Amino acid sequence: MLVFNVMFGRGLGGIEQSMLDYHIALSKTDTKVVSFAHPDAKILKKFAKAGIPSNEIIKLKNMGQWDVFAKILIAQLLKKFKPDAVIAHGNRAINLFHKACKKHNVPLIGVTHNYKLQHFHKCDAAFAITENLAEEVRKEIGTEHIFNIPHMINIAPHLQPPPKPFANPPIIGVMSRMVPEKGLELFLRALEHLKSHHIEFKAKIGGDGDERKNLEDLIQELGLGDYVELLGWQNDKADFYSSIDIFCLPSLRESFGIVILEAYKAALPIVSTRTHGPNEIIHHNFTGILTEVDIVELAEGLEKLIKDEKLAHKLGKQGYEYALANFCSNVIGKKIRDSISEITQNHAKLKKSA
Repeated sequence: MLVFNVMFGRGLGGIEQSMLDYHIALSKTDTKVVSFAHPDAKILKKFAKAGIPSNEIIKLKNMGQWDVFAKILIAQLLKKFKPDAVIAHGNRAINLFHKACKKHNVPLIGVTHNYKLQHFHKCDAAFAITENLAEEVRKEIGTEHIFNIPHMINIAPHLQPPPKPFANPPIIGVMSRMVPEKGLELFLRALEHLKSHHIEFKAKIGGDGDERKNLEDLIQELGLGDYVELLGWQNDKADFYSSIDIFCLPSLRESFGIVILEAYKAALPIVSTRTHGPNEIIHHNFTGILTEVDIVELAEGLEKLIKDEKLAHKLGKQGYEYALANFCSNVIGKKIRDSISEITQNHAKLKKSA
């Protein structure tokens, strides 16, 4: 089986990481994968670091989703390689590939990384990362073409970190783009609530973005200058997670939250707001603590773990085991491969009956 795995974002967020994860996971199932990316995509460095051969990557320059020249080249590549399916991550990938896929009878599978679903009616099938997203995309392309395929993490039983004593004071960590919907203002105000109640802590925020200056100003306004450290983007995420005691996801909106899987892998206890993605992948009081999008509730969730290290370690251990059973890349890779096989078989039947 040959699969085209396509993503044209140039950043280094969840969609880009997922595209790399798909390539690696499918390759382990003896599927031939060719990934498409923009020549300036930052994720290409991670492809190289993962040891993916250059002949499994096509760098396709394009000016956007309506680029006619890119579409012509895509049609030529589909005719040459004859892939069994195309997996498209993001609306640009869908728009650039959908006409050529129809022309050459190649099923186009869109991956729902968020709630921007306006182009999914152009797909033959969809992989939804949560049940909630599956319900939304079902309205676009029909019930029989939706497969629930969550994000994945490279995790194994022998990799589980042993519990480590909390630092003094405990360190709370966030890994996030600095944009409004990630709830970093909410997080800082929750920290200020902890400080006002004489709860000892330190905090680290990994990531960067347009809101950084506003957050720096808010840190000073709330008197958190000695409590919070802004680290910028982290090249070594494992090092970041090993340096903290509690992970927090304070998003106002979150379709999934790959950082939750990263925290699970580090066997960290998690406190998260109860948004769509976390509500499905965190089991309250078993693999983490879920709170409403509220300053006091978030602060109380953090305080609960700060004051109960035994509970924190228990949640971290159970989170690791839950991720191992449900989000392991080997498990998800097989699920993707089986789903593609079903899609291609159905596509062939429809072609015969047409």
